[in-house]
Amino acid sequence: MKLLRKTSTLIAGCLLSVALCAQPDSSRIVVPVAKATLLAPGFSFEVPTGRQQTLLLHAFASPSFSLFWGAGSGLDASFTLSPSMSAEYRFYYNYARRRQQGRRTDLNSLNYLAPVAMVNFSKNAMADDHLTEEKLRGIYTAAFVWGFQRNYKGRFSLDLGLGPAVSFGRALVPGASGNVQRTNHTSVWLLTNLTLGIWLNKR
Repeated sequence: MKLLRKTSTLIAGCLLSVALCAQPDSSRIVVPVAKATLLAPGFSFEVPTGRQQTLLLHAFASPSFSLFWGAGSGLDASFTLSPSMSAEYRFYYNYARRRQQGRRTDLNSLNYLAPVAMVNFSKNAMADDHLTEEKLRGIYTAAFVWGFQRNYKGRFSLDLGLGPAVSFGRALVPGASGNVQRTNHTSVWLLTNLTLGIWLNKR
């Protein structure tokens, strides 16, 4: 839990620094956006850092559902919510085209490219041959995504990011002699980050 507190403090400090250093700019096409997220319950805040760049920070509970089949125990299901945090530096790029087509651009309703950093504090195993952890440990992910955000007039928010990701963390692995070994594990995968929520800005 000390690691969780330190990470939370670091992210909060980054957000405060960006908010204080960001200067008003009439040429900006992006604005601050606050959202309550639903699928992964939490809160996100997006802060402009340039004409069409933003820093988005998201604190949320990451849901995980799994099914296990044992010869003696039969079917076993588990559901967990793991405390998680992520940061994205977004480059929005299709403002002019959407404006020309008469499409909504309010509240950063645009397409973007973004590097992503994420930490998930979980007991879940990182691979099928790993054991479940006894305590929460950090699983760290770095990714680069293409995505789009749409914040509709009725306050509904849709955000989807897709891209390659690499995750690493500590893992418990059964040894050949029956003992349990602690090892570092790295995996490469496709990040599919779907976020549904409600934007909280004033109308």
